[in-house]
Amino acid sequence: MASDALPGCDDTPTVDWDATAGTGGTYTLQYATNESFTTDLVTESGLTTATFTVASALADDTYYWRVEAIDAASNASGYPVDPFEFTVDT
Repeated sequence: MASDALPGCDDTPTVDWDATAGTGGTYTLQYATNESFTTDLVTESGLTTATFTVASALADDTYYWRVEAIDAASNASGYPVDPFEFTVDT
């Protein structure tokens, strides 16, 4: 569905994934500094494209991210078991 970002990416990384929500569907993206998504969790919902660029600079760290597709009938795919990751190292 998606892939890890390159190591050492800039502080406003872009992540992308396969467009699976269909016409009228949306995505919810979450990223955090731990794999259980309990530390520094950010949730971006209502995304209409299969790409997202972080708007505000992130601190140097490893971030974990996951995305959920929601179709036009509000059926959610659920988040993947294994999150993706990227590292900010500026």
